[in-house]
Amino acid sequence: MVRSARSLSAALVQASDCTEYARSRGRFERTFPRLVPVPREPIPLLSKDGIEIRLADGASGDEIDGLVSRMYRQRGYLTPGARIAASSPALGHQVTLEARHEGCTVGTLTVNPGSMRALNAEELYADEILPYRARGGRVCEFTRLALDSEHCNKPALGCLFHIGFIFAFHVYRAADLFIEVNPRHALFYQRKLNFELAGEEKMCARVSAPAVLLHKDLAQCAQEIARFGGERVPENRTFYAFMLTPREEQSAVATLFRLFPHRA
Repeated sequence: MVRSARSLSAALVQASDCTEYARSRGRFERTFPRLVPVPREPIPLLSKDGIEIRLADGASGDEIDGLVSRMYRQRGYLTPGARIAASSPALGHQVTLEARHEGCTVGTLTVNPGSMRALNAEELYADEILPYRARGGRVCEFTRLALDSEHCNKPALGCLFHIGFIFAFHVYRAADLFIEVNPRHALFYQRKLNFELAGEEKMCARVSAPAVLLHKDLAQCAQEIARFGGERVPENRTFYAFMLTPREEQSAVATLFRLFPHRA
């Protein structure tokens, strides 16, 4: 299931040269120029319901790696990947988000764009992801998700996911989001967030556990957030109820780009 380096390189070039997609996202390009590299300190992005979401860096790396290792070991997984690297959205590199509650790290999520290199998911699902790259849209993935189940509640997870969405859709301007999950967790993403199955069950060597590949159209996700975001009413049974409202999202996007000066 492994493609040649030449095939991957061609797909990456094609994905980065999609004029049609650029036009559809043009208003974000005009409003938000490329970002400069972030400072080497954790940057607060959102504070809501006692939860702070930060853009993590080396200063909080030990806490984040400790949480990932602890939560993965509890489930019998291997720890995925090495220590977090410097977050640099300007260069198209991955960013790591950190959820904190009462001074402690309670959740983390890494947003990995597929512009500088292949997605982690392409180790197993290269053939499944190739058609999305071939269409010309940018791809992105959520990875290294870890939650302290005793302290990270649904609103905390909702905020973490929503800021991850903002990076994927508004900053990286991705069209398609992928996530590898244990098969027993797939139903949550499918029922509550309308993810679709994109790859059948395989053994993931990175964590020594089975995985399936899920896909989400980010334009559709934006529409669902606009409709259901933050609406905590009985009729709203989606997980979007625990995310930001459209107005809160606008504020979070504005905060993000205010924190990072534009390039001249």
